[in-house]
Amino acid sequence: MINESDKIIIQRIVQRIKSLRKERSMSQRELMFRSDVNIFILEQAKQDIKIGTLIKITRALNIS
Repeated sequence: MINESDKIIIQRIVQRIKSLRKERSMSQRELMFRSDVNIFILEQAKQDIKIGTLIKITRALNIS
């Protein structure tokens, strides 16, 4: 179960992903295609983030 502090951390991660996506002028659709992750659902905070999901997104955004 996720506690409140974990939720805050997840929200910050999601906001950073969104910010990086926009900095790269990348649409949700393009990032979704490159990462095989439903970015819309992720950015709407409708699911928790798993490590595998983060890895896919960081690869698609070309960050480490």
